[in-house]
Amino acid sequence: MLELVESEEQAVRVVRLALEVDLRLGARLAGAVKYGFQEKTVGLLLREIDERKIPQLYAIELFGETKSDFAINSLILSLNNQDYYLCWRIAGELVRIGSEKTIESLSQSLKSQKCDVFDNVLSWALGKIGNKKALEPLLQSLKSKNYNVRATAAQALGEIRDDKAISTLIQSCKDEDPKVRFYALSALGRIGNNKAIQPLIQSLKDEDSNVSRGAAWALVHLDLGSEEAVESLIQSLKSEYLDVRCNAIYALGEINSDSAIEPLILTLKDKSSNSDVRRTVGEALVKIGSSKAVRFLIQSLQDKDPYARRRIAWTLGKIGDEKAIIPLIQSLKDEDFYVRLKAIEALGNIGSDKAIESLTQFLIDKDPYVRRTVVLSLGNIGGEKVVESLSLYFNDEDPDIRETMVDVLGKIGSKKAVEILDKLIEDSDYEVREKVVEVLSKIYTDENIKYYKQILKHEDSDLLKSLDISLSNEEVELIMQGLNDKYQHVREKSVKSLEKIAEADRNLPALTQQLPHLLTLIPTEASQLALSVITAIQARCKYYNYDIAQTPLPPEDNPNPTTSNTYNFYDKVDQVVAGNLTVHGDNIATQNNQKTAPES
Repeated sequence: MLELVESEEQAVRVVRLALEVDLRLGARLAGAVKYGFQEKTVGLLLREIDERKIPQLYAIELFGETKSDFAINSLILSLNNQDYYLCWRIAGELVRIGSEKTIESLSQSLKSQKCDVFDNVLSWALGKIGNKKALEPLLQSLKSKNYNVRATAAQALGEIRDDKAISTLIQSCKDEDPKVRFYALSALGRIGNNKAIQPLIQSLKDEDSNVSRGAAWALVHLDLGSEEAVESLIQSLKSEYLDVRCNAIYALGEINSDSAIEPLILTLKDKSSNSDVRRTVGEALVKIGSSKAVRFLIQSLQDKDPYARRRIAWTLGKIGDEKAIIPLIQSLKDEDFYVRLKAIEALGNIGSDKAIESLTQFLIDKDPYVRRTVVLSLGNIGGEKVVESLSLYFNDEDPDIRETMVDVLGKIGSKKAVEILDKLIEDSDYEVREKVVEVLSKIYTDENIKYYKQILKHEDSDLLKSLDISLSNEEVELIMQGLNDKYQHVREKSVKSLEKIAEADRNLPALTQQLPHLLTLIPTEASQLALSVITAIQARCKYYNYDIAQTPLPPEDNPNPTTSNTYNFYDKVDQVVAGNLTVHGDNIATQNNQKTAPES
């Protein structure tokens, strides 16, 4: 709003007062007044900086804070400092101002060519501002003797994106320094003019791999419909240089032209192609992903080279066209182990239930890795047919495979899947049982509360740490029945379970409904357990029930235990302690955990 102040005297006074309070605030206001007043207000800032002997780095930040043209000269003059870091900070503040006056000052300074560091910083700043008025000085900088200055100028021209820079940048594609060539290619890609196609194609053969990769990237960003670019890239697939071939493949995939499909597949099948080339071809064909590509790939599944067949199967799976299902099912009989494995993965990626029967046959394969891959692929397909297939093999001898089955069944989450998981809760392997608990808690429904109750009765009390569930009133009541169970380990796990459930805010409404019932348990043998649950609930809810606090515990059978929990329900206390829980406030009870009984 300060720009609305019409009085210069008033505006200057506001800035002066602000500078006395805070230099950064004053600097910001110095550039916020009317343009005609800024010479004086920025002058005030400059005087304060001199009088207070403000460190140069902070002074530079303050000048940038003004965003005023009247701070530009001070920043430009500061560039005379040869400190590299300081020069870049000054350039950053000049970009922050970013006005036409900034561009004019930077351009004039660049023409003076004081030093390489100076020119490098100025070129970068002009590029970041991105105004076409900076074109001429940047083109001059491309002729600098210093390669860093040339590279920065090329990068800056890429930011400005003016067609007038194309011819000079094309010349820079032959620069002796690879860094300059790379940024020149990048700039041509950003400008996006097809005049650059041939120089870029020539640069695909550059001896420096980064430059070659930069040429491929630049070609992708030109006119994607250019047949000239596609044809030249196809020719580059025959290059003796690995980087040239890979970069051409990458570019063809990005251009997404059907005319590249057959040459790419021939490159994939070429025995001289190594794994990097084949992988890059596969990725390119996935990006093209047309029905024509699928047709050529299916035909090539019969290639004599097993390495080619593996990559083709993988590619078909990634494309995901159902036309490949039958050919891939046939590949399940391939003599090469890895071709079969890739076919299994591919069928899973396509995700059609047409492949379930064929995949299920491999659940009895002697190789556990194959069986696990089949389970994962069936999981990608999903559905009741998969559940039915897995139900026949959930007793696989390998616990890792059973654990994988649990994951898959959990993702499907149907009633039938839960029934199978119920059987696996008694698995001989602890990690499988733990995974079952984790999965059941995530697919928790009204229908499978009985499985949760079964978990409580299981001997592995640590399984409770895997639970993550939200319960209704009825489900909490069912778990609370465990407090009166005849088996001690069930009672103890019921308490642990209820305490864990209380950790989640979503379960508090259902748990607080149980406080009256828990009160009735205090005079019984379950008193200690009930009180532990009460304390946990009250601690989470931050409120306390007087009736519960005043209810005495029944006498204990052992009056002098070695380890016990004793409760005082009648004294006024400052906190409730339950295990590791301590809650402060208007409390009703305290729990003292004693390692030894008091001496009589």
